[in-house]
Amino acid sequence: MIKFRVWIKQRVKEAVCRELEKSVTVNATI
Repeated sequence: MIKFRVWIKQRVKEAVCRELEKSVTVNATI
């Protein structure tokens, strides 16, 4: 159960990082 929670946290972190990178690149191009 704990491992599952950690896994979810990691997935969320990855998704957030990806979204941040996207917005950063978009802002850089504009």
